[in-house]
Amino acid sequence: MPLSTLIIIALRLFAIYWLAEGISTFVSTVPIIILFCEKLGFDSKYPIGALQISEYLGIPLVMFVMAAVLWGLAAKISAKVVEGHETTVAFSALMKADLYHFAFVFLGLYFALSSVNNIVYAGYQLLTQDAMLPESDPRRGRELAPFFGHALTLLIGLGCVLGASKWTRILLKREQSNEKAAICRIEHLYTCCLR
Repeated sequence: MPLSTLIIIALRLFAIYWLAEGISTFVSTVPIIILFCEKLGFDSKYPIGALQISEYLGIPLVMFVMAAVLWGLAAKISAKVVEGHETTVAFSALMKADLYHFAFVFLGLYFALSSVNNIVYAGYQLLTQDAMLPESDPRRGRELAPFFGHALTLLIGLGCVLGASKWTRILLKREQSNEKAAICRIEHLYTCCLR
């Protein structure tokens, strides 16, 4: 099976995951919106405006769009990731380099794709709630840490995916140098014992 096919499968699994998360979030927020509309009403002292409704529906809608985009772009992303390292993977003939490359690609995909939902949510909180607070409010800026934490996870994931070939070469070189050093130590011990 070609490596690019495996990556397409992984990306589309994440698209399905995002779709499921979006549906779950949508289903759980609809009762809240209905409850607010019934209890408070649009014409009451505390109206439910478009901002409040978008706060509840924005995240699932973004997840639906991201799932569709990821599903559609899976082949192009896969081609970019395996550029220069396309190989057919026979599960009985995996080499160490293939395993390292798989590990970096899938680890990177996991970090990058699992952080997207959190970045969207933290970014939305940052833009809608944190930005609305006055400069003197001590709560201002509390949404920055989660946003940048998830953004860092995304960057690490992208670094693993896009640099998988480079990281694989680095690990293989390091292993070779460690093996050579171990062989030299064994040869040195052997020659010392013979003298």
